[in-house]
Amino acid sequence: MKPVLDAEALALADRRVRRFREQCGLRTAPVDCYRLLKLLDEKKIFQIRHIEDARLERTGVSFIAKDPRTGGFLLFTGLYSERWKNYSPRRRINFTLAHEIGHCVCGHLEVPPGTVKSRAAEKMEDLEADAFAARLLMPAEVMGFFCSVKEAADTLLVSESAVRVRLMELNLLYAIRTCPDCGFSRIPPAARFCRRCGRQLKPWDGPLQEPEVTLRPLLPKACPICGSGEYGVTPWGTCWNCDNPKQNYCLPEYNQPGHPCPKDAKYCEICGAPTYFRDFEIE
Repeated sequence: MKPVLDAEALALADRRVRRFREQCGLRTAPVDCYRLLKLLDEKKIFQIRHIEDARLERTGVSFIAKDPRTGGFLLFTGLYSERWKNYSPRRRINFTLAHEIGHCVCGHLEVPPGTVKSRAAEKMEDLEADAFAARLLMPAEVMGFFCSVKEAADTLLVSESAVRVRLMELNLLYAIRTCPDCGFSRIPPAARFCRRCGRQLKPWDGPLQEPEVTLRPLLPKACPICGSGEYGVTPWGTCWNCDNPKQNYCLPEYNQPGHPCPKDAKYCEICGAPTYFRDFEIE
C-alpha cells in the first residue's frame, strides 16, 4: 500500500509552515527559494550551505545532509547556470529546494550518529517534506483565485504538475464557477464578486474565502491595453505609449491599498470595486 499522511500530519505541516513564515517574515507569494536560502542565512534561522554539483544535474537528484563540522546543513543540487536560475523557480527546482528546506524544519536530520532509518520511515519523511513545500509555495489562501493550472504555476513559481496535486488536495481543480447574472464562466472559487459585472456572489454560488496572503500576478511583457512592448518603463510605473498603469488594481478611492486584479477584471473579485482597466476590453 502506498504510504500517505493522515489528517494529523497534514495539520502539523500547516502549523510548521505558519511558524516558518512568521519566523522568516514571509508575507507574500510567490516564494523564490534561492532568495529564501540567503534569507535563512542572514536571519540565522538555518545555516545551509548550498553546493552545486554538475554530476547531480544529470541525475536530477538533490539531497540535504547534516554538516558535522558546523552543525549546519549541506544542500547538494545540480549545477545550474545563472540563466537557468532566473527561470528555474517556474520549474521543479523551486519545489525541490523547498522540499529540502522542509527536511530541516521538520527535524528529519536531527538523529543520533549511527542511526539507520528504515525505507518506510524515509518515505514518510519525504511525504512530510513534500507537504511542507506545497504549503509554503502554494498557500491555500490564494489557490482559489486562479482560473487555470498554468496561471497558478506561472505566478507561484512551481511546475504545473505540483499545482494540480495541490488543487486536487484542496478540492479546487474543477471548482471554476459561472456568474448567474452575466454568464461569465471563469470565476475562481474564492472570488467574492464577479470580475466582469461586479455582482456580489452569494453563499449558494459556491465556496468563498478571502486571501491572507497578498498575491501579485506577474506583469505582462507587453501593455495589455495598447500592445506596446516597451511596457512599464516610466519612473511612475505606467506604459510610456498610452500612460495606463502597468498592473490592474481596484481603484484607490474605493480601497486603500488596492487589490491586485487579473488584467481582464472590470471589478475586483475581492472587494467589488471598479478597476483601472474597467473601460478596456482585454482578453
